[in-house]
Amino acid sequence: MSKAASPPNKDDLHVFVTPADQPVAMLVFLHGGGWVAGSPQQFDAIANTLATQRIASLSIEYRIRQRHQSNVYDSLADTLAAIPTLKTLSHGLPLCIAGGSAGGLLAVHLARALSPAAAGLILLNPMLDLSAAGTSTAASPAGGDLAISPLHIDISTLPPTLILHGDADQVVPLDTSRKFTTKLNASGQTARIGVVPGAGHGFFNAAKYRDAVAHHIADFVLEMTQGAVASRAA
Repeated sequence: MSKAASPPNKDDLHVFVTPADQPVAMLVFLHGGGWVAGSPQQFDAIANTLATQRIASLSIEYRIRQRHQSNVYDSLADTLAAIPTLKTLSHGLPLCIAGGSAGGLLAVHLARALSPAAAGLILLNPMLDLSAAGTSTAASPAGGDLAISPLHIDISTLPPTLILHGDADQVVPLDTSRKFTTKLNASGQTARIGVVPGAGHGFFNAAKYRDAVAHHIADFVLEMTQGAVASRAA
């Protein structure tokens, strides 16, 4: 993955790009790490596989607590501030968004903010419940915050969504993703969930799952963007 030719902001944050030959879609990745740790290179291997399917990728670098003494609000602000850069680097390609774990919350908010709307949203064992009883980290507020908790905000404008979650996840309960899927479908949106037997939190990082995850993502992105691709080619 090579660094995008866009200037860093004051915190030396960048957007990274994995190109594809004659791309038909662009996927934006948001890494996990609880807004405490993590790297935009987390999805490099998956992005390289997607490139063989003509899907280019961008990965947003955002502030994390270990490096910037930041919190979830800073991570979210950086994600949303990257929107103009994403639009420039996508060169008009249909956009999909993907987030893993803590990056899942950021991905939901990015999808809500994008205009034109993203073509699809992919969430990998996402942190979606920031209530007092939900998942917390050193970078999230004590007692939670329903105002940024995807399970508790308006998600009626989200694009079609695919969630992949392991049934052995001890960090983010599978039930969280099931509730989110139900909420999306109840609001009239299209959502489906794939449960990965025996998989724990962050399963998509493991070599044994990585290829299958990449192919699930590729199939979903191509399914969601084929209409946009045909329209663009006309």
